[in-house]
Amino acid sequence: MSVARPPTRTPATGAGRAGHRAGRRGRGRLSLALFVVVMLGGAAAGWWFVLRGGGGEEAGGPAGPAPSRLLAVAVLVEPQPFVAVVGAGGDLEPAVAILPGSTAIEIPGLGSDTAGAAARLPGDVFRVALSNLLGAEVGHHAVWEPDGLAEAVDDAGGVTLDVAGTLEVDGRTIGPGPTDVGGAEVAAYLEDARPFEHVTRWTDVLRALLSVEDPVLGPAVHADDPAAASEVWAAARGATVTEVPTEESGGALLRPDFEAMPGFVAEAFGIGRPPPVPVLVLNGNGAPGVGEQVARLLVPEGFRVVASENARSFDHRTTEIRVGDPALEEAAGRVAAALGVGEVILGEPGSGLADITILVGMDFLEA
Repeated sequence: MSVARPPTRTPATGAGRAGHRAGRRGRGRLSLALFVVVMLGGAAAGWWFVLRGGGGEEAGGPAGPAPSRLLAVAVLVEPQPFVAVVGAGGDLEPAVAILPGSTAIEIPGLGSDTAGAAARLPGDVFRVALSNLLGAEVGHHAVWEPDGLAEAVDDAGGVTLDVAGTLEVDGRTIGPGPTDVGGAEVAAYLEDARPFEHVTRWTDVLRALLSVEDPVLGPAVHADDPAAASEVWAAARGATVTEVPTEESGGALLRPDFEAMPGFVAEAFGIGRPPPVPVLVLNGNGAPGVGEQVARLLVPEGFRVVASENARSFDHRTTEIRVGDPALEEAAGRVAAALGVGEVILGEPGSGLADITILVGMDFLEA
């Protein structure tokens, strides 16, 4: 490996150029592992363990359950959808984290918008946006239209909605306290919510849905993998419901509290890991969706995309991983390994948004 300073460029030790993108991360890890075995002999196994996140906070890598254990869910009501992440199965205690639809989040590849807006996008984009927010991979998504939610409630034999006071919902008085309701009433309960009632009513509905003997998503749900999503949903019976930490951001928007996020994810879902390393993604090849593709590979490896923008031009041949802080050289190497392409360039000034900037070139599309 040749090194020239300043700046320093380190070629990626990840996967080769052949093959499709879905296999890049595995090939990059394998190549890196073989390199370390040759160079370090018996110490290779321990270093490979660290690169995969087994080294705890020093590694900065991922730790936690299989991706399928977290499920992004949403109900697409107007004007603001209801959003949550469900965790269950394996060694996870059932838990639900509500994310107010008015929370401003980064949608990799598309820029900043709200969680509610993300829920209206293609399901995989929605899932990756929530993964990026939490710093933990969300494996599947399940999204209802109001009529689809009503059908799921009816398929479950109705639910018991526990509300404070008395409410007129869908032409019927419910409450105070536990009241047996059908699907149309549950959908109306959400659709009639005023902005300040969103979290309370969403909490009421989620608790009711996950209190039945056999929680079901119903046939009208939009899911990437209905069987896998249904497995997580059914395993979440009796889940505790909490709210993702946010802060007021002026106007009607909230912003995620990223300082509190790792502790929240650990407490809510039992997924303990170091805070993600922030990265800025620049599209230097002009292909649509590059930011989302990069986030899909990097979030499981312990990174968070803070912004994704276009580069000044789309004629960049080689992916560059620019590092302002030399202490992040190891993290930059993990970026290259995860992407399967790229040169690490040390000594570049920071962007002001993140200490690592990823300029994605044509080689990323060819890998």
